[in-house]
Amino acid sequence: MLREKISSSDVNTAKVWRSVSAVSLSLLLPALTACDSTSSDGSSDPGISTGVFVDSPVANIAYRTATQSGFTNENGEYNYRGGEQVTFSIGGIELPSAPARRTVTPLDLVGTDKVDDVAVLNISRLLISLDIDGNPDNGITLSDSVESMAQGLSVDFTSSDFDDTVSNLVANSGSVNTSLVSANEAQSHLQEQLALIPPDRDDDGVIDTEDLFPDDPNESSDRDGDGVGDNGDFAPDDAAIQSICQTDASADVLEEAGCNNLAPVAVFDGTQSVRPSIAVNLDGSGSFDPEGRALTYQWSIESKPDGATVSIQNPTAVTATLISGDLEGAYVIRLSVTDDFSVTTSVDQTVTVDKSLPTSAGLFGTSLLVASLLLIRGRRERRR
Repeated sequence: MLREKISSSDVNTAKVWRSVSAVSLSLLLPALTACDSTSSDGSSDPGISTGVFVDSPVANIAYRTATQSGFTNENGEYNYRGGEQVTFSIGGIELPSAPARRTVTPLDLVGTDKVDDVAVLNISRLLISLDIDGNPDNGITLSDSVESMAQGLSVDFTSSDFDDTVSNLVANSGSVNTSLVSANEAQSHLQEQLALIPPDRDDDGVIDTEDLFPDDPNESSDRDGDGVGDNGDFAPDDAAIQSICQTDASADVLEEAGCNNLAPVAVFDGTQSVRPSIAVNLDGSGSFDPEGRALTYQWSIESKPDGATVSIQNPTAVTATLISGDLEGAYVIRLSVTDDFSVTTSVDQTVTVDKSLPTSAGLFGTSLLVASLLLIRGRRERRR
């Protein structure tokens, strides 16, 4: 385990990044794709992925997710499962949590894209200041003593007292640094490191310049050039076929695949005009599937006046409740119904909030069908 190796006397052996050039960071991060099915400690659990915490890779910092925990290895790597949050900590100092990804930076922890954000810079300042050899360009490694020294210490990275709170920890950390590095130094270093990270918007492990579907984490290649990603393409090497429905499969197979499936019909009853901030019944029970298949329901607010507060209770139920907006204007409500072949049809209705209506104004026109809605838009989306 890395923590058993770290000391001031053998830092050169424990810190692999000491002898690695800065450009190697750009090589490590894409390589994490190959680590998706193997944890950094050699686990073969296919559900575990490997990420890296970067402000230079940060080694020997504690981390935890819902299912994984430990200390980052000499390459700043940690383990996680998809969909989890990760929290890094130094003793009692907890850094803000963020979605676990292949690459996590201080910007991700704070939830900003501003390198000069106060919290971002203070996180970076602390990490750099605690680096054992004081040279973050070859990686950041925390000593074991820092973990024990920081027990019981709590830090607000946005506070004006940040420097005073961590000054004693830095002075006695065993690092070459005995005082906090400046915000300017931290920002300059962080900007250099961020420039080495290849962009990967969908976090699928394929950098954007090599990803044909940079916003779809499930797709990255298209061998036959038909515009459908290989994972979702029934025949990824035949540009003429994207679905089993385009093949000469038997009638039973085509039927089972839903090739002759008819789209469901979305219908909902509701209110055209209401007073502000009242409960409005949204009834989708008039929706149906032509073949009698079961439906799932999704209610959503598609548009509202700027600054308005509005919500939908029970948004996946047949009947939902709209808490009408607090501002006057038009609110577009959408009902989407989906059958068991993932075919979706949607219908929109505009609910108008009007303060001039009498207090008794509420539900009326409660049998509004598709033809009488103020705004209707049917959408059919077949997901292959």
